[in-house]
Amino acid sequence: MVRAWYHDGADNEPRSQPHMMQPDKFITLEDLRKLTGIEYFQFDADTVDSNEDYKKLREKRGYKNEDCVEITREKLPNYDEK
Repeated sequence: MVRAWYHDGADNEPRSQPHMMQPDKFITLEDLRKLTGIEYFQFDADTVDSNEDYKKLREKRGYKNEDCVEITREKLPNYDEK
């Protein structure tokens, strides 16, 4: 499940905080796409190489390259500070 919300405007807190407005002001993923062009797709990382929907998306958009980023405490320096 993915949630998106409007930023509270505060820039003095750590970036690791959610910066949610009070009360929370969520935005649907469809409205996020309409307002910003940001789209959300979810694919199983263990089977993405054989996923036909993923292949079709890459072909449709002309994607040739891809990166894999692991965001974990073990792999990312200063994980808890960010």
